[in-house]
Amino acid sequence: HRDLKPGNVLLSDTGPYVIDFGIARELDAVAGHTQAGQVMGSPGWVAPERLRGGPALPASDVFSWGCLVAFAATGHHPYGAGETDVIARRILVEEPRLATVPKLLWDPVAAALAKDPADRPAARELLLALLAAGGVGAPGDLRAAVRRVLEEIWRPVPYPDGTTAVPP
Repeated sequence: HRDLKPGNVLLSDTGPYVIDFGIARELDAVAGHTQAGQVMGSPGWVAPERLRGGPALPASDVFSWGCLVAFAATGHHPYGAGETDVIARRILVEEPRLATVPKLLWDPVAAALAKDPADRPAARELLLALLAAGGVGAPGDLRAAVRRVLEEIWRPVPYPDGTTAVPP
């Protein structure tokens, strides 16, 4: 995806959907090369290897997923708030702030936020770990297993009915 962040996830009645694959398509069209010194992706959601000028890897999206899930679970970015360069430095040298991430998610999120992309689990490993934590054994069809879990646990956020004032 190369730009996984909260703004690229839609919450629907049936579950979350990742949107906006524009950067992924654009980079695939030019064989993944960018201009010298240019980092593709949104500040604060970019993996350490990308900040150092390395290539976009599947593990880079796993890092962004870890940031996204920590943010969704706590309402706070795992590397805190601040200017873009401050967050980038934290991503490069500090440990993520995961104390308030629920235990069910803590291990997969912490693993996804490893500094070295070789130390991060693959997306399939993360999915299997989350399904196992949710009581689903080793499913034959991962998509069907995810669909069943979402049908069981997903509760959409009610759309405002228009009678409640929306804060400015």
